Amino acid sequence: MEASNQAPAATSIRSVSVEVTMSQKVRTSWKSIAIALALVLVIVLIGVALVMADVVTLTESLL
Repeated sequence: MEASNQAPAATSIRSVSVEVTMSQKVRTSWKSIAIALALVLVIVLIGVALVMADVVTLTESLL
């Protein structure tokens, strides 16, 4: 009786662990995508800030 009860539990644990690892892979890929997007946004914002600073200095020098 005990052996027959333990076998399905082991298979269910295995399937759950497979699902958990799959969800972890999805989470890490989403994290990496989010980090990459954040880095791109920061770079773009820095570029825009530099361009704005250049425009301000150019207008000040012209005035």
